[in-house]
Amino acid sequence: MLLDDLVTAIQTVRARIREHGNSLSQNEYRTRLALIDPVLNALGWDVSDPKLVTPEYQVGSGRADYALLGENGNPSAFIEAKRLGEMAEASKHETQLFTYAVTQGVRYAGLTDGNRWIFDNLTARFSGDESRLLDVTIAKESAHQSALKFLLLWKPNLGTGQPIDANEPISVTPPEPRPIIDPIPTGWISLADYKVVGNGKPPQMRLPDRKEVQLKYWYEILVEAAEWLTRTGELSPASCPVTNSQGGDLVNIEPREQHGGSFRSHRQLGNGLFVKTHGSSITILGSTKILLKHFGKDSSSILLKSS
Repeated sequence: MLLDDLVTAIQTVRARIREHGNSLSQNEYRTRLALIDPVLNALGWDVSDPKLVTPEYQVGSGRADYALLGENGNPSAFIEAKRLGEMAEASKHETQLFTYAVTQGVRYAGLTDGNRWIFDNLTARFSGDESRLLDVTIAKESAHQSALKFLLLWKPNLGTGQPIDANEPISVTPPEPRPIIDPIPTGWISLADYKVVGNGKPPQMRLPDRKEVQLKYWYEILVEAAEWLTRTGELSPASCPVTNSQGGDLVNIEPREQHGGSFRSHRQLGNGLFVKTHGSSITILGSTKILLKHFGKDSSSILLKSS
């Protein structure tokens, strides 16, 4: 089934981003082979078939990384590839891509680093209407949600010249189960409701995967929450930097702010990322809530118990 194959491809890409993100972020060609080609293949655009896809499509003195071909052999859409993590400068790369498309009379064009995929209707864009048809980040969404959005690029859909969004699943494997949240045990308080009291000694911590930790320092609340997010595959190099409400970084691939100086204090996670650990107990609690919210997690899922 199409959706089953597509979900499998997306899950594979998510795992590769999590496990090999550092390597893939260094090279566009690796990103294309490991992350982009599998998704296009699952959508019916076999990148090895010259009837369907022309890699490095010549446009004047430049090249579009992928031309997705219609039945007449002409491009239906262009896809521009970037190395993993390079979508932070998407607007700069879009200008080049859209120039290619307009030059060739191609209506649809997209940009991806294998993790984030954006896709536009250029006719709408240049007439001042809403043009963004697709904006999906694989590392931040469930595989099934991503698959439904990607159906916009499914070959029989895109090939019509009027691709339609998939609003309802027609045939899809059961959705990924939501975690069951047990009633809060006696003595425990959710992170959402926890207040620093008494001598301010760091509490005991229980994570959603039921791992329990007796904390020695307050900053370990933030570190343990970040480690849990790495275990779920959501906190990865591709999702960095993670910022706080003031625009400073909480987690980054290096122990420094993306716009400036080094973290005053930090801890390195098991996947190589760095967490900024400077701050009071109240600041650490707030930063942990912000980190969880960034990935759509309920701060009530983490429990604390005063020692």
